[in-house]
Amino acid sequence: MKLSDIIGQDGQVDARFAARDITGIAADSRKVKPGYLFVAVPGTKADGLSFVPQALAAGATAILAERAPDSLPEGVAIVVAKNVRRALALAAARFYPRQPKTIAAVTGTSGKTSVAAFTRQIWAALGEAAASHLHALANGRDSRRVDPVHVEKSISAETTFDVDIDDPAKIRRTLLALSNRVATRLRQSEVAGRTIAIKVRLSDFRTLNRSRTLHSPTDVAKEIFDTSIALFEALRPGDRIRLLGVRAEGLVNSDGMPRQAALGDRERGWSELERAADAATARFGRSAVRPASLLGSDDAGHQRGAGDTDGERVDWFQMPGPWNSPE
Repeated sequence: MKLSDIIGQDGQVDARFAARDITGIAADSRKVKPGYLFVAVPGTKADGLSFVPQALAAGATAILAERAPDSLPEGVAIVVAKNVRRALALAAARFYPRQPKTIAAVTGTSGKTSVAAFTRQIWAALGEAAASHLHALANGRDSRRVDPVHVEKSISAETTFDVDIDDPAKIRRTLLALSNRVATRLRQSEVAGRTIAIKVRLSDFRTLNRSRTLHSPTDVAKEIFDTSIALFEALRPGDRIRLLGVRAEGLVNSDGMPRQAALGDRERGWSELERAADAATARFGRSAVRPASLLGSDDAGHQRGAGDTDGERVDWFQMPGPWNSPE
């Protein structure tokens, strides 16, 4: 491209050099190649004019600056611009015409590089349609039909601790409370889970997941807790814990679901007990019936009031009944 076409009305070009061919533009003397226009940008610590000799040695045939250098070899074009930064931006826009019609600007304190990289990958993979769709969603426009019926793929409960913990009693109590919440939601939704999973986030933010598929689907808190604590004890994270979660997956309709009785099981057991507790809770509130070890705790197993007791025993519903009385 001709020098005069690159500069336009943003600088003064000697008529002798107006038709000179320019092969590239650089504001860094180390990136200059033969036939380049070197732009000497003044900085707070160094002036770009100080690097003109290096640029000329690399093959620059024209210099763009806010003032002419003290000396310049014969045949080298000098272009003087009032605002060299603006002139550089416009020159680059003319020389490199392949610019997108829309440019996304990412600002912020941290995460800019990641967001820019993710956005580029999304648009590169899905094209302009993805960009338009993201823009519409960001402005609250979505033409997709709203389905009021949502089929759950899993039901979970989790809690984040105010202070990272490693107390075994507190961990067991939390898993117990979370299992109770998951089981209650399963029964309310009339579904049961084939797979029980736990989520453990450590103090360094590493997240560990473990799961186990049961012989038959369950909506019983006792069975969910037994599986969860077994998974945790097998995991042995060996670090302080920031978050715990329990999840039931592989949901099936529990209405009329046959239950495989194990050898030695009583006619009535935990399933009947927990359904009776549901009825009591519906009538008298969530605190009416709960595991003894969760008395004085919230739904996530966090104790209220006084501090925890070391070595606290975690038992299930400690109340008389055919499921725990001598035969």
